[in-house]
Amino acid sequence: MPECDGCGKCCGPVGVTHEEQAAIGDYCKAKQVKWEPRDPLTCGFLDKKNRCRIYIARPFLCRVYGAVKELPCPYYPEAARASFPPPAAYEQGLMTLDGVLLGG
Repeated sequence: MPECDGCGKCCGPVGVTHEEQAAIGDYCKAKQVKWEPRDPLTCGFLDKKNRCRIYIARPFLCRVYGAVKELPCPYYPEAARASFPPPAAYEQGLMTLDGVLLGG
């Protein structure tokens, strides 16, 4: 999201699939990234400048947050251009059929 200023306020607890959990674990092991909790509502994978340390392996909910109309960022709601279900976002050229957001 080009409008995002990286405040990190949206980076809190999210649900993950077993596959995402395994991928995050593999990434963390390979890159020696550790969960560093701040408070219960802030993601422990943010660095001190609010950058995601697992960005490449981040869960689907993190990938779509703020970019889809159903999960808009309260600070940049205009950035939410895609819409679910994914076929609708695919038809709009915003997402691949396997759920990968384009341009993000």
